[in-house]
Amino acid sequence: MGPALSANLGMKQERETNLPARGESLSTSAVTTARQTRTSTLTSTLHRAFPTSLKGAALNWYTQLLAESIDNFGTLVRRFTVQYATSRPHHVTSAALASLRQGYDEPLRTFMERFAGISVKIQNLNPKVTLHAMLMALKSGPFVDSLCREAPRDMDELRARAAGYIQMEEHSAFRD
Repeated sequence: MGPALSANLGMKQERETNLPARGESLSTSAVTTARQTRTSTLTSTLHRAFPTSLKGAALNWYTQLLAESIDNFGTLVRRFTVQYATSRPHHVTSAALASLRQGYDEPLRTFMERFAGISVKIQNLNPKVTLHAMLMALKSGPFVDSLCREAPRDMDELRARAAGYIQMEEHSAFRD
């Protein structure tokens, strides 16, 4: 680890403990000291390992920290979380499907793939909500007309029926 990285760790040197030999009993203070040393060693290891996992902007941020400005791993975690809180992934909800619409010139295959890409990111999505959102999102045309004449029971049926219309669209586009 380079000097810029190790300077930010600000960890105090580990102190040695005098643990009793095997078979001897441990006093309460010796047990406490042993636990503190183990915790301190783990924290020190995390401090040393953390910067090796960084790349790009995160590594640059880390190297710009003032020397010894991080006194423990908890402080490092808090500072890092504050710095990169906006980079956290956001959970997609069914509202994303409700606002989805097939574009005027968007082929059915492209839209179905886009819809599927969003719907798989939604946890615990009710199949009825998925079907309703799909029906509301499709542009008017022969496929929607057929769905209105005979509503699909589920998404599997809708996909199966869409496959025929996708073939017709692609065949028509190939001829043009």
